[in-house]
Amino acid sequence: MKRLLINGLLALAIIVVAPNAMAISIGFSSLTNLNPFAVTNGDSVAVDVVITDRGSDVVTAYDIDIAYDANILTATNVSFGGLLGTPPSTSQQNIDLTNPGIVDITEQSLLDEALLEVMQPDDFTLATVTFNAIADGVSNLDFLWTAGNNVIGANNQVIISNVPEPASVALLTMGAIVAFGLKKGKNKS
Repeated sequence: MKRLLINGLLALAIIVVAPNAMAISIGFSSLTNLNPFAVTNGDSVAVDVVITDRGSDVVTAYDIDIAYDANILTATNVSFGGLLGTPPSTSQQNIDLTNPGIVDITEQSLLDEALLEVMQPDDFTLATVTFNAIADGVSNLDFLWTAGNNVIGANNQVIISNVPEPASVALLTMGAIVAFGLKKGKNKS
C-alpha cells in the first residue's frame, strides 16, 4: 500500500513538473492580444481564428462556434483561410451568423491528407471573422466547445476539443488509485 502511494505521488510529480510539450492549439489574433477588447460604435473589427504549433498534425476539418457579446457586436462576415482547399471542388464550407452572439463556422477539406501536410504551415489562419460594433463597449470572444464542435486531423482523429487539461486528469487518476488502494488495504485486514 505504501509503495502504491509513493509510486502514485512520484508519477504525479513527474506529470506536473515535466515541461509541457508543444501541442496544436486554436486561438484568436488581430486583437492586439487583448481579449476582452474595447470597441466604439461603428468600428469594424476583423479577427483571425488561428491554428498554432501544428507540428506533425494536419487539420482536415473543423466545426467551431465563437461566442461574443451581441449587445456590443454583430458578426457580418467570415472569410476562410484557404489552407483546407477551395469550395466547391476541394473543400466544403458553411457559415451560420443567424444566432445573435454566436458565429458557427464549419469547413471540411476534400484534399488528400499528404497534400494538406505540405500546404499547412506550423501557424495559419483558419478563417477571419468580421464584426461591426453596434454600441460602445467591451466584448470577449470565446470558443464554445459543445458536442460536435472540434478540430479534426488525419484519419478523422479529434485534435482539438473541450478536454480536461492533463494535470487535472492526472490528479483525478491518482486520487482514484489511492482510494482504490486504501479500500483494498481495508479488505485485507
